[in-house]
Amino acid sequence: MKIFNIFFKYWLPVFAWAGLIFYFSSLPNLKSSFEPSLDYILRKTAHLLEFGILAVSLLRLGLRKEQEKNKKFVYLGAILFGLLYAIIDEYHQGFVLGREATVRDVLIDGMGIVSISGLYLLRK
Repeated sequence: MKIFNIFFKYWLPVFAWAGLIFYFSSLPNLKSSFEPSLDYILRKTAHLLEFGILAVSLLRLGLRKEQEKNKKFVYLGAILFGLLYAIIDEYHQGFVLGREATVRDVLIDGMGIVSISGLYLLRK
């Protein structure tokens, strides 16, 4: 029973959020009806937030009560796994018609990972 609680509380959010990111990366066009400069800001803000949320879900997984002693290791792991997923996501996006893979987006994803997970740790 405990293993199911751990899965649903800690692992499922990671997999579900990663799946949601993958789904949005599969869509050929995510442009809004806003003017181009506002649309650009909106999409890049979405990058920051979606990967920041992924990092927080990774931190929650790593900072379970059993793991609380290794906060620096968990934080580094969440950053590295988040960046790895950002790279894989951009690579995947390069195969979607109408989309492109850019290093700039990986850097924006990384900024979201580091900043939002850092804020999460400060709050804890």
